[in-house]
Amino acid sequence: MTRFTLVLAGIAASLIASRPVFGKNNQLDANIQLFTVLAAANAAGFDVGVDSPLYQVAPAPGAPNIAQLRLEIRKALAGKNIAVLDDLKRAYEKHKPRNSPIGDYSQYISLALSIDGPPDFNWRGRQVDLPPEAVGLEDFRVELADFYRQAGIELLWARSQPAFDSMLEVYHSPVAKMAFEITNYLRLPRAGFEKRDFQIFVDALGPPNFVQGRAWADNYFVIVTPSLEPRMQDIRHSFLRFSVDPLGIKFGLDLMQKRSLLDIAVSAPALPDIYKNDFVLLATECLIKAIEARLDHNPAAVNEALLQGYILTPYFSEQLPLYEKDAQSMRLYFPTMVEGINLQKETARLQSVQFAVAANTKLAKAPPASALQPAGPATPAGKLLKAAQDASDNKDYDRAKSLFLQSLDATGEGGEHARAYFGLARIAALQKDPELSERLFTKTLDASPDPQVKAWSLYYLGKLSDIAGDRVKARQFYEQALSVNGISEPARKAAEKELKQLPNP
Repeated sequence: MTRFTLVLAGIAASLIASRPVFGKNNQLDANIQLFTVLAAANAAGFDVGVDSPLYQVAPAPGAPNIAQLRLEIRKALAGKNIAVLDDLKRAYEKHKPRNSPIGDYSQYISLALSIDGPPDFNWRGRQVDLPPEAVGLEDFRVELADFYRQAGIELLWARSQPAFDSMLEVYHSPVAKMAFEITNYLRLPRAGFEKRDFQIFVDALGPPNFVQGRAWADNYFVIVTPSLEPRMQDIRHSFLRFSVDPLGIKFGLDLMQKRSLLDIAVSAPALPDIYKNDFVLLATECLIKAIEARLDHNPAAVNEALLQGYILTPYFSEQLPLYEKDAQSMRLYFPTMVEGINLQKETARLQSVQFAVAANTKLAKAPPASALQPAGPATPAGKLLKAAQDASDNKDYDRAKSLFLQSLDATGEGGEHARAYFGLARIAALQKDPELSERLFTKTLDASPDPQVKAWSLYYLGKLSDIAGDRVKARQFYEQALSVNGISEPARKAAEKELKQLPNP
């Protein structure tokens, strides 16, 4: 299978690409610099996410396992005599941040996007124009050329193409559909993208369930790693940022006349500091969130964004129906919306808002596997489930994950596969992987769970939402759990307790 790239395009309703809409370099692809940098980091000690249960999930029949590729590359590198490896290890340890898996991964993404490819891996442009976190890895960068040759990266890269192609295939149609939806909603002209680049790179050597975005001058990048489901919400958000940023730049002076509203936003604990220090960026982010809520037909998301500190989201949400009835593009209509921001009215709207607390990085305690009281192990899947739950109760998580995954491939009765996903979700939570935990609990609900598993899954999704500061969604999950016919008494009490602790809607 040859390398396939996707030029983000204006497409027919059938999602078949017809003509380029953006710059000629915009594509969905893998990247040799990214592959080399992350291969070197893995060889030097980068272990973030290496024990994720996702690496054990079986691919579709006949498809390469993109998640397994990282483990295969690590194994291949471990068997090579790489003379420069000691220098790479010293550089890696020197720059390893404490207690920051995201920061550890992020700096190598920045490095990969700041250099040219083989054979030299030189800086791309002047160092003064590059991200400081990338330039700070100069001692790591200078070893890449030797590492590339000594580790045989050219061959490993070639061997990895089928796995990359399988991941690219997963994203092809969703990305094309997303690009079509956004460009049509914003009524963006083709000429507006001729000098601007938006690129998506898939990365199999980073930790699962990560999405990294970068915006440097007119270049926008999104890097996605393997996950259970395509991370299209994150990609769409980055593409909206790519599309809306020029509006903030062009009408920044007009927006700054409304800057007094920032004094209210700074009191929102959950609002990232970057928005508290840049009103133009905050305003455009509010527009993006309003557009997302509109496209998703999810008006509740507007209030959720407001509670997080995105104070202009309700205003833009009210304006979008008017924009949709107008014939102008967003580029021409945006100044009308900016002019319409009434400081007195918006200040009054915000006076009664109780902002959500800052998101807590700690995970809630998962309900014990023994609380589910599964039926006797009469089926092959049931036998594996029993052994998996025993291993999980004994905190032998590696064995438990293996057994849960085996049970997914075994013959079983209704609901047993849901129990396997539930077990994997618990372990992901206990190992502090909230995104994977949330996806696996959602997968549990899709697998026809019995009432006990369903109620506990909804309860735990409520806890995850509550911890993230999304009290509206948390309430919905707790109420759904209580509505389950056949909910166990422990699950009922747990959901009722959490509901009582939530502030009144």
